[in-house]
Amino acid sequence: MSTKEQILPGRYYHLYNHSNGYLNLFRTEDNYHYFLEKYKKYVHPYADTFAYCLMPNHFHFLVRIKEEFDDNIKVSSRSFNLMSSDLFKRSELIEPFTPIQVTNAIKNWLISYTQAYHKIYKTRGNLFYQKIRRKVITDENYLLTLVAYIHFIFT
Repeated sequence: MSTKEQILPGRYYHLYNHSNGYLNLFRTEDNYHYFLEKYKKYVHPYADTFAYCLMPNHFHFLVRIKEEFDDNIKVSSRSFNLMSSDLFKRSELIEPFTPIQVTNAIKNWLISYTQAYHKIYKTRGNLFYQKIRRKVITDENYLLTLVAYIHFIFT
């Protein structure tokens, strides 16, 4: 799948990327934890995660893009408290998201990690080989193969 195609709700994707050159994306245990914290902050609101594997120089995630925001992600921009009001139903407060928001969330996840990495290790330039790679999963056999691959990649 081209990274120019939109990420669509309800679809499964294999998200993966590799470090640039011979760099390790994760030098310490803290790097792994920080990477996952940033994933949780930026991507988790938009995607259910079924499998992932973090290797020193690359990563893999199997996700399904959510159909809509979780209830606690984003509410209407109205400044007064509608949550306690009986005039509005909770579903009316939830704003749907667009494919570009999902793409930007993924981009922000990697940018955030890259900036922290550069600050800690005093490096610069591209940390990742290229933009995040993604492949839409449309076949159940491929889905099962991918789950097995991600779970057994490091054994």
